[in-house]
Amino acid sequence: MANFIATLPKLTGLANYPFWKIHIKSILALITYSGAVFTVDDMLNASVLPQTTNMDEIAKRNFLDSQALTVLDSTLPDNLLMHGQLNAKALWAHLQTLIEICGPALIFADY
Repeated sequence: MANFIATLPKLTGLANYPFWKIHIKSILALITYSGAVFTVDDMLNASVLPQTTNMDEIAKRNFLDSQALTVLDSTLPDNLLMHGQLNAKALWAHLQTLIEICGPALIFADY
């Protein structure tokens, strides 16, 4: 996986964000876990995933989330690595807020 991660496009800011987002969404779609009910795309875009007490499903979700978080983190510049987000969905939303929202709304985005 290390060789694969080295080839991922780096986010440099607003200038390459639209194409970075397309590439990363395609790459995240490749992350799978056999028998998992949800995909990484489901996890990133669902408003809320249904709760489960099935330990096997929880383990699969955690695996998918950690893989997605690793991919996302590996494409960020150094100044964005200390984002403090604990899962891929939160990081994805944080990046969208940080880069897609411009102007006065940006000041209040994280409050």
